[in-house]
Amino acid sequence: VVGVGDNAYESAGCWTNRFSSLRNANKLNSAYGNHEYSESGGISPYKTFFGHSLTYFTFKFQNVQFFVCDTNINCDPGSNQHNFITNALEQSQNDNTIKWRVGIMHDPWFGANSDHGYNSAEQVEAFHDLFVQNGVQLVCTGHNHNWQATKQVSFNESNPESPTVVDSSSPYSKTAAGLIHIVTGTGGHDSGGSLYSLGSQPSFQAYQNRTHNGVFEIVASSSGTVWTCSFVEIGGAKFNTFVIS
Repeated sequence: VVGVGDNAYESAGCWTNRFSSLRNANKLNSAYGNHEYSESGGISPYKTFFGHSLTYFTFKFQNVQFFVCDTNINCDPGSNQHNFITNALEQSQNDNTIKWRVGIMHDPWFGANSDHGYNSAEQVEAFHDLFVQNGVQLVCTGHNHNWQATKQVSFNESNPESPTVVDSSSPYSKTAAGLIHIVTGTGGHDSGGSLYSLGSQPSFQAYQNRTHNGVFEIVASSSGTVWTCSFVEIGGAKFNTFVIS
């Protein structure tokens, strides 16, 4: 289980107590959202809970490497964070057991008009092309309390928030020069019709939903070479299922 931040809207204890069993089993990690910084106690309890020395980091699970960024701080090329993520991506190319790479961060890159804007830390300019060049297949974000998924897209230098579609339909190839951007902001706090608004679906978007709470699920098959990805609502129904192989 990997979170995209804003785990609690008050001090950390209510959340860390509830999720301690997952963390103790080493089955939980998370990015840092703006509420981790702004609520009573700040980020320190979360860093202690997860054992993080920094708010950006990388970790490996089976044949997947996760690159977790902090969009609350400087993401620009030349920053400590950008240097760290760049080095980690480059080093991952030397590990032939890594078949998949996933980016995780709180603030979304692009999407339909909603309560919050996009690219607030200029993370698209900082990471989109870098991620594609180093084989990142998925980027998962939050902040907007709704569900959004793009088609497979590459960096558009002339308009970073309007990416270029590389492939418009599933099944997608993991070797294509693009990635899929997910907003998975439906975990809690708001429900049903109180989820954040969604404007017209952009041309680069494959699916969007503001009527169901749920999670993003990845199911690996064929010895970990095929991913079936879905938005799964709390009753178990699956929406927007797509395959990357």
